[in-house]
Amino acid sequence: MKKLKFSHIIAVTLISAFAAVAFAGSNYFQSVKAEHGAFATRVGIGTMSPSTDYVLDIVGASRITGTPTIVGAPAITGNPTITGNPTITGNLTHVGNYSVDGSISEVADTSYSAIAVSSAISPVGVSFLVVNASGTLTSTATPFISTTTAISGQVITIMGGANVLTLQDNGTLSGSLLELGDTTRALGAGDILKLRYYSGKWYEEGFVNN
Repeated sequence: MKKLKFSHIIAVTLISAFAAVAFAGSNYFQSVKAEHGAFATRVGIGTMSPSTDYVLDIVGASRITGTPTIVGAPAITGNPTITGNPTITGNLTHVGNYSVDGSISEVADTSYSAIAVSSAISPVGVSFLVVNASGTLTSTATPFISTTTAISGQVITIMGGANVLTLQDNGTLSGSLLELGDTTRALGAGDILKLRYYSGKWYEEGFVNN
């Protein structure tokens, strides 16, 4: 059996010590291929440009536990299992099958109070909002909901709050970009209007007069 020289033993010992220090704190790798990795703290992979490279590309069946915060516009493919209470900020594109075991709730993202009848509502990060008009008003905004950052298929649910706000169809008020089921829709307290965006306009998908 070949004996190890003292210098070799020192080298192995130093390498082991450096590895222990590296894994005790933050971990950074240029290239990793592993079946399984468990880290006590955060992991940084290489030096990448977010505009041209993926900071982290996960392919296949992945599992995220805890309360992760996802920022940006992530594209999730495959069949990931996400448990906990993740907070997703920005646009989320999901490709593939999507199933939910439990309930889904739409929390009011924005409450518009004393709405300016000539100002457009921004759809950024909004799926459900309550409109509290400062009085009985008719919107003259063109458009009523901005289309600058709208995404085809995006849905916004509007609930009436204090006072009555009347919205006008695009045929009644040119430029409102609202394709309603009637010439106008009056939103009083508890009334609900559901709109879906497509190709430059917001189309009525449902209206409930409560």
